[in-house]
Amino acid sequence: ASSSTPREPQQAWATPRIDGGFGNDGTALKTAGLNLTGIKKGADPAPSVRSAGRTGELGEHGWMLRRGIQHDVILPTPQTPEDRGSCRERHRQRTGPSEIAKHWALTQDQVPEPGEGYGVKTYFGENVAENFKAHQVVGVAEYLKTRGEAVYHSSMREPLGKSHVRGHELPAEVSHPRFRGFGVQKRSTGPAKEAMYPREREPEPPEVRANYNKSHGSHLPGEMATRDYKWPGTVSDDPHFRFGVVDSVDVASRGMGVKAAMNSEAAREPHSVPGVNIGSETLEHKRRVTNDHLGRSRNLMTGRQPVPPDHSYGIKTNKNAYDVGDCVRGWYSAPEQEPDADLGRCTQPGRRNFHTERRFGIPTIRTDLLQHALHADKRAVTNATNFGDDPKAGHLVVPGKFQHIGVADEDFTQRRGKQELHEILHGAGYSLDETAFEAVFDRATQLHGDGGTTASMEAVMVAYFQVLGGPS
Repeated sequence: ASSSTPREPQQAWATPRIDGGFGNDGTALKTAGLNLTGIKKGADPAPSVRSAGRTGELGEHGWMLRRGIQHDVILPTPQTPEDRGSCRERHRQRTGPSEIAKHWALTQDQVPEPGEGYGVKTYFGENVAENFKAHQVVGVAEYLKTRGEAVYHSSMREPLGKSHVRGHELPAEVSHPRFRGFGVQKRSTGPAKEAMYPREREPEPPEVRANYNKSHGSHLPGEMATRDYKWPGTVSDDPHFRFGVVDSVDVASRGMGVKAAMNSEAAREPHSVPGVNIGSETLEHKRRVTNDHLGRSRNLMTGRQPVPPDHSYGIKTNKNAYDVGDCVRGWYSAPEQEPDADLGRCTQPGRRNFHTERRFGIPTIRTDLLQHALHADKRAVTNATNFGDDPKAGHLVVPGKFQHIGVADEDFTQRRGKQELHEILHGAGYSLDETAFEAVFDRATQLHGDGGTTASMEAVMVAYFQVLGGPS
């Protein structure tokens, strides 16, 4: 402590805030009493203010011992020691700016390399572009695909990028550049506004307008409805005439009108009591009997009923012998709990079912009518009956070899006569004489094995190769 005379104690708010204290930042509050200009070094400028911080183990006595004998001297602020050990360095390590803080147990450990990354990889699948390119073909493959689809009816009638081809043969006038098109040429009669509001027309006279107002109620926009009443002279000649009763204005009441209307017990004059009216006792008795009174029922003028005072109207509630438990559990006997006799079966005499081989109802596929039905190509379009010979899905997926020319696979297995088969072979280019065709037809009928006189085209083809050995 210095031997100079200490300064007089100052208030806490008078602590100097000048620069030039201990340290480079010049904060006078932090270094108060250490190196202040014009103030004693180490002197307490506010001895009446207790220093901050914990008092320690000795409490107030320890605080007094730290201050020493001279109470106006402030001891230097204790600094953090520079010679911290390795253990304290690991536990008290502080990170710098933009430095990742590590746990003290992981300070000397190395983080492994991430490699391909953590977690499960996300499978994105195929995008739209890959789906479009899946069936895309170019070059020779595209040409072969186009030639293969050219046999379809839709490819010929609906070419890609062109209008629908219906095969119509239009006259030569249609293809002429000056052809105006089909239909009747439209003649312009002017806009709709001219038809609704013609200009070259005189307006309707007031008499016509009045007739429309009277018969149809056709008023103009904003026009007031007038009934043309003929009022008396006292009404029509007086511009200030008003219907109804005119209230007399009492100027002397001076705003007491509303109060007098709300206070029915008051007299006509303000702040007065109504007078006493002497009336007939019979009239008062009638008023008590016939009028409605607050909080009481109306007197029906039938006299007092001959019932005791504690009488209550209505039916008395009788307690039933059965409670809720009996209703839930029930009290039915064993025969009554059995299923009904007509449950799942018919009990009426003459309508009981019995086992039989017969199938009731009409089948969905009418194979029973196939022999009497027309050929599929000759049936009406509106015929929705399924005879069992309708084309199946397999015919659409895998069509027949001659399907494109209208010959189905069933046509080869259909039994035909000798003359029809000879004409089919001749039309196909197979020229046979009568002897050779007789041998082929006899062999074809033998292949069927039923002794019939008809054969199918498939059997004729097999017999042709067996008898003649191949086409000539």
